[in-house]
Amino acid sequence: MKNKTHTFKSSPKPGFMRRKRSIVAVTLLGMATLGTSAAVADEAGRLPLDWYTLPEDMNATEATADDDEFREGIFFRRGVDHVAKSVDRILDASGEAMDKSQSQPGSARKPANAPSDWVPWHLKEMYMDLGVNASGTAGVVTAIGEASVELKWTRIKSELARLGLTPAYADSPVYEEKPDLRMSEYTTLGEITSQVDRIVETVMATGRVTNRGAMREGLLKVATDLQSVMTDINSYNESSWDIDKFGLDVEIGLSGKVGTGMTAGGAVRLRFEWKRQNYGAPMPEPEDGNGEKREELRRLLANVASDMDSVSRDTFASSGFELKTLRLGLGLYGSAKFGAVKGKASLTGYAFLNKSASKANHFARTPPRIIPDEPVALIDDEPNAKHIKYADENQIKYDRIPGGDNATDRVVYYMTREKFRQGLNRAAKMGAFFAKRAAERTGEKASRKWEVTQVKPAFALSLEGALKVVTIGGKASLEMTFKR
Repeated sequence: MKNKTHTFKSSPKPGFMRRKRSIVAVTLLGMATLGTSAAVADEAGRLPLDWYTLPEDMNATEATADDDEFREGIFFRRGVDHVAKSVDRILDASGEAMDKSQSQPGSARKPANAPSDWVPWHLKEMYMDLGVNASGTAGVVTAIGEASVELKWTRIKSELARLGLTPAYADSPVYEEKPDLRMSEYTTLGEITSQVDRIVETVMATGRVTNRGAMREGLLKVATDLQSVMTDINSYNESSWDIDKFGLDVEIGLSGKVGTGMTAGGAVRLRFEWKRQNYGAPMPEPEDGNGEKREELRRLLANVASDMDSVSRDTFASSGFELKTLRLGLGLYGSAKFGAVKGKASLTGYAFLNKSASKANHFARTPPRIIPDEPVALIDDEPNAKHIKYADENQIKYDRIPGGDNATDRVVYYMTREKFRQGLNRAAKMGAFFAKRAAERTGEKASRKWEVTQVKPAFALSLEGALKVVTIGGKASLEMTFKR
């Protein structure tokens, strides 16, 4: 777990050698909970096989009649109490440890003898990562890795009141890591250039990059292209899911060459972010070379947003949480085509969709064009002979894409929209399972000083559109966020 405070803030340098956030977990807690669940994993602690194993990764010998029953969830209905108890033990142990620690986390009142730069603080939020291993057993992640489910713990309001924390302090925003460059559809070229120049100065001061001119030119192009591609991104979107944000990973090589995505051994890594604003008129269509990319991205994300409308609220209504956001990893193939990624090698960026109270396209200049139900492209930079065989046997269409100089060939699979929608609904069901356990085992209902207010499961995407909980060491294609 790691804590975040609402007043102690630092200004991180541009993401120089940025790492995935680490999980500073209490080791003894991790050992206790993991050890307990591992001891009963075979009979009580496993999630259903089809929750964490992709169909294309299953052995043919596993596809027996009994296994079909297992996949349909009959096993889970029979053993749901045992599986729930495994997760409950983790929540109970964590909640008890947090209740006992930091009972007096700090002071919200300035002492009489406090120095002039005294800053009030209190521990408000903590994050915990749960992992699911290859046998389907859940436990606390105690090292850097891909989380299966991220839990956000927050002090309950009555506990904040008991500590004498005023509403002003209790409601203050917590520290949030900011991107190195942030823009919207209304950010001017001058404002973008100013941010780029600041980044250039900081990166050059590290001594890790030699070609200043190439870096500045490359960063400006990436930034302006991102803004251009996101112009009127919701113009074809008729759903209640707003395409709200796009995060782009940027890498700078030693020679100043700038690229998108992450590769091993890069000199400097940055995060650029486009965030839609809620005001103003639609922007005119840019006259540049990105018209085809804009159309491809609009069509893909409009369809995904429509698919999210098909997720039934009944799936998670009883959990006490609402499905609020979707994050989808995207990549490029061909010259301008976008697709979801299978892993991270081909990652171009993350598209964020937010549940909206109104139609997402209310700023569109013209009525949205009807987008046909096009298949979802799934990009795989590491072709697997077993996966290709599975696609052939199950009539899943795919293309082989030449990788070019110094690059391996890629395979792009095409998932039907029907299968993808089924996968989204199944993912919502899995997320609701963890959310419901969190609602019942934390907070005032469970006589806890802390409660889980956000559950964020990560999923791997199958060739056929199914979504599976990411296992430890796996890679996420898609992430959902459930909030109280």
